[in-house]
Amino acid sequence: MTKQSNQNQKSSSTIDLMESYPCQLRHLNLSCYGCCGVKFSNQEDVESDIWLNTQDLNKIRKNEIDKLSNDEKLQKFRDRFANDEVSPSGVCLNLTEFGNGCTACPLHPLVNEIVDKKETVAPNSDLRVGYCDTKYECDTLKSWELMQLSQREKFVEFVKSKNYSNYDYSMKNDSGELIKEFISKKEIVE
Repeated sequence: MTKQSNQNQKSSSTIDLMESYPCQLRHLNLSCYGCCGVKFSNQEDVESDIWLNTQDLNKIRKNEIDKLSNDEKLQKFRDRFANDEVSPSGVCLNLTEFGNGCTACPLHPLVNEIVDKKETVAPNSDLRVGYCDTKYECDTLKSWELMQLSQREKFVEFVKSKNYSNYDYSMKNDSGELIKEFISKKEIVE
């Protein structure tokens, strides 16, 4: 690899980190869904419910190929349960798996920033409104937004060293435990 291509790779990853969120650390194949549910039961049940959600989404897409617009299919997926209902494991009934460790909400208007359009197409509007607290920000996200690039890089390395599953990463973010541990290591400098 040449010095120039090394610099290009570095600057593209720099841009990526500054325009990304800790909810989706794609290069670690890690997704956080801590804010996408309540009183989670356990990893096995949560992952099973996400798998069921994914199957439901795929069935709606397959059965409604030409009859409905993309937004209508997503609304049909969203409306299969009441807006205040969650799965038995506590996870949101709209959270789905897109492969490579990517768990995301197909109702989110920015889903195509992390999921290829071959997998899902983002809705024209935020279809989560009325179904989820779209204004909620966990402590990890609040801290991330204040971090400089070097601090974000250290946070990502810190997370990488933990070798978390999506479930563990989500629970540690949701409880605030992860960012507290990171900050306690004095990685965030004023």
